Amino acid sequence: MYVYENGIEIRQVPVSTGAPVSNMFTPAWEGTVGEDWGSGLFRNTLRADYMWYLFPGPEGSILIHSVPYTITSNSRVYDQLYALGVAPVSNGCVRISPEDAEWLKNWNPVGVPIKITRWSGGIRPADNRLPPLNTF
Repeated sequence: MYVYENGIEIRQVPVSTGAPVSNMFTPAWEGTVGEDWGSGLFRNTLRADYMWYLFPGPEGSILIHSVPYTITSNSRVYDQLYALGVAPVSNGCVRISPEDAEWLKNWNPVGVPIKITRWSGGIRPADNRLPPLNTF
């Protein structure tokens, strides 16, 4: 993700988008970053500390958010943090590192134009093993 201010690139943020599966990939979209949803629980067990609404998706809301995590022995265990900038692994949302999410929170992206480009690879059939999304 490239972040611009007054036409100047001010930050590059490695992301991971939706896995290339028909019910998880992140569709191409253009609009503005929506409201700040703070932190929350989704997929019944995962949490994210920073979330911003983008648009409704087929399986639930598509967001930009910090890499989700679970709490184990009072420690955060991040879900596929290694995939940022490497591979699409999310369930549709745009994942960013906890540090980049905190930076984005301080920068305040609400109302900023965003463009998600079309995935150029193949899309596999739906994965019906996913638990249902919690709605926020």
